[in-house]
Amino acid sequence: MKTLFISLIAICIGTACQSNANLGASTDSTQLAVQSAALVNENHADWNGKYVAYFSYGNIGGVNAGWELTINISSDSIVATGEGYQMYFKDALKAVPSGNKLALMHLKHLEGYQQGVKMKPEFTIVKDKGKFYVKSDWIGLDVLEKPKANGYLMEKVK
Repeated sequence: MKTLFISLIAICIGTACQSNANLGASTDSTQLAVQSAALVNENHADWNGKYVAYFSYGNIGGVNAGWELTINISSDSIVATGEGYQMYFKDALKAVPSGNKLALMHLKHLEGYQQGVKMKPEFTIVKDKGKFYVKSDWIGLDVLEKPKANGYLMEKVK
């Protein structure tokens, strides 16, 4: 019985070590993807910043269900993260500017759901009269807030 217990502990420790090694590999691929994004993104200083929007589905099973979209744009990377009720993804993107619109094309899947790979563009940010809006297939039609003509309202945090 002691031998079985010790064997199980050894297997668990080996699995934990292997999981930690895989976690390091994931972090390395994230860094590489973000660095790759730096090679294809031009510096669009007027678009640089952190954009945030929250999409609510209302109360589901006693839980306020929804998810938050965060898009970080800098001179060297663009990363979109969606996190919340039954939702998680993180993707590296590249920018294609056109007037008051910035199309964010999928560059590399980093973590979570992978639907962004098929979206062209994955996100579009629209600037209109000092406000920012987002359009994307990630945003389901069943969210409580309905889109304005330019899309869903986003806040530019910085």
